[in-house]
Amino acid sequence: MCSTACFMEKEICIGNDIKRMLVLVRVVCFGAVLACCSIAQAGYYAVTYSGGQTVWTYWNGTSNVTVTDADSYDEYDDAYGCEIDGAVTSTSSGVMTATFTWTPSYSGDTQPAPQAGLVTETSDAVWSGGSGSCANGMMNPAVPDSGGGGAESWGQRFSAVVPAGASFNVTCSPQATGNNIPGATNLNTGYTYVAYAASAVGLRVAPTGVLNPGPSQSLLIGQKFGETVSCDSSYLVAGATYAWTISGGAPFAGYTANASSGQYTAWSSPNAAAMNCYFAQPSQVGPPTVPLTITVAATLPAFNNVTATLPLNLTVVAPTYTNPIVLGSSMSTLNSSNVPTTTNPTEFLLWNAVYGANTWGIWFVGTVTTPPQFVPLVPSSPPGNQWSWTQLITSKTCWVKTQYSSIYDSSDNFTTGAAKLDTNYPYSGWHPADGSQPTPPDSDAPGSRTFPLNPIELYVNDSFSLYQMYLPPGSTSLPVPLACCTWSCIGDTVLSSGVWSLSIPPSATQASAFSAFPSFPQWTANIGTSATWVLQP
Repeated sequence: MCSTACFMEKEICIGNDIKRMLVLVRVVCFGAVLACCSIAQAGYYAVTYSGGQTVWTYWNGTSNVTVTDADSYDEYDDAYGCEIDGAVTSTSSGVMTATFTWTPSYSGDTQPAPQAGLVTETSDAVWSGGSGSCANGMMNPAVPDSGGGGAESWGQRFSAVVPAGASFNVTCSPQATGNNIPGATNLNTGYTYVAYAASAVGLRVAPTGVLNPGPSQSLLIGQKFGETVSCDSSYLVAGATYAWTISGGAPFAGYTANASSGQYTAWSSPNAAAMNCYFAQPSQVGPPTVPLTITVAATLPAFNNVTATLPLNLTVVAPTYTNPIVLGSSMSTLNSSNVPTTTNPTEFLLWNAVYGANTWGIWFVGTVTTPPQFVPLVPSSPPGNQWSWTQLITSKTCWVKTQYSSIYDSSDNFTTGAAKLDTNYPYSGWHPADGSQPTPPDSDAPGSRTFPLNPIELYVNDSFSLYQMYLPPGSTSLPVPLACCTWSCIGDTVLSSGVWSLSIPPSATQASAFSAFPSFPQWTANIGTSATWVLQP
């Protein structure tokens, strides 16, 4: 970093003395970028100054005359202040204000004003004479002249102003007082000057990948979101470090699912100027819809290690959905035509759930509706704007007792450990998220469809987690869970005198209410489609 001093003086003769109005200060170069470069085809912050004054008294040959002058700006040297060279006493003081106004680079330029302004201020205060004081308003100490009789307080200040926007102000209050040399009667030996300059460079954040920016800047859960930090001077962000935080919306980095596995990847803040994520929840669950805030703290070594913290508000929206599932009342013994029977059954299944004219074990009734402003004009690729069911088996027990008192147990049995996918992903295909109800609904009838030879008792105890999944429009979108319920079916049937009867009451079969926006379904194994019976010792 380097600095040089240049002075543009405006002389006013008053008797034998000269008053000089100064308005240049030091030009400060950060690697010859800030003061020496202009950015082609880019908007910029123009600066104007106000405030500050100098009160000075001079001897005009017959008496002392006191004058008050406002500080002034020199366009050529781009600085603001005042110099008095020759006075009985002079004091420069007051609040100087630098006002920055975002200026488009050309007519029709639509680039918005930055969210932050990286501000460099330079302030200098000097006195000389018989006595005096100076302070540049930035806490820099006054350094005495080597020969005595004066001092200088000079320094710079670096800051990030957030929010900056179309216009903002910074202030500084330099002060200098210079008095006559003691005993110098009828002379003007006091000297003061103050000078102040400020510049600002824009720092901004911008969303990427938002399908519906609009005036409220929103997107759907499951759609890919990105955000990027940029600076109007690339030099100032060289070597920068970044820390991102998100106030809500359950951000995540990824989700992959197939018949073999379902894996969720958590989001963590990257140390990078660009960030991507997805949201699994709306910015607020339930009305009214309010935005969440994504904040990035950028620490800039090339700008005196200043940290600029920039927020961006984003409204994350969820589709509307329903899920009035219909659960069967109990397990039942059935023949090969799925007709309940107490003699010679071939199946033992959850049953008695009625939907229209159909009876089954459980009906997964549901709808999902994407808000109309997000519905694409053409189908996305791969398919989006759809929903489906995903079911995990969290616990499974199935055994049979034969007339020879041997107990057979299915090899798919498990009561602890990770859940397994129930056969397919998605459970029964994707459905359009247009508010329509699939006909007929997806369904299940868990239990035992394979009987070993000569059974006299069958027992089933299965537990499930059922997820309503949503895949929003967009080729980069990922499925997210809208709702989840747990349900179970328990049944024990015993053969006596050629007739099968239930020994567990129907109340043992039950389902919980759906919880909204649950954690993702995850699995590393598939339950499969058939049971294998093994002899238990």
